[in-house]
Amino acid sequence: MSSRLVTILAGYEYGADGYLTKGIKREKIGEAIETVLSGNVYYMPGTKEELAALTNRMPVQGPLNPKVYLNLIDLKIFEFMAMGMTVDEVAENMCPSMNKKTIHNRVSQICSKLKIKRSQIQEVAIQYGLINPKL
Repeated sequence: MSSRLVTILAGYEYGADGYLTKGIKREKIGEAIETVLSGNVYYMPGTKEELAALTNRMPVQGPLNPKVYLNLIDLKIFEFMAMGMTVDEVAENMCPSMNKKTIHNRVSQICSKLKIKRSQIQEVAIQYGLINPKL
């Protein structure tokens, strides 16, 4: 694995939402900023494919880290669900433009991305330090 990919993976592991190299074109910087500000992760051209190929070769040791694999909006939905909120309650707490059906669909996509079942959301959130376990 290249040291560049190790750096990118480590950055995402610790919460980075984007990675740019010093050779990036000016117009791409604005695109990257807009992407991250909209709650998504920015990958340099070609990097997403390299990371996908790399992670497909790596054995999955349990659920994937939500802080790495989810954008900010999905991470917030994940955290709300982990705190025990229903889809209706999550919809009330999110942007008014997100309806219950959208939240329900996103929860399904979140579980698919993290390779977990809905019943594992709270356990995974605790595992990765997103919520404190109930005493």
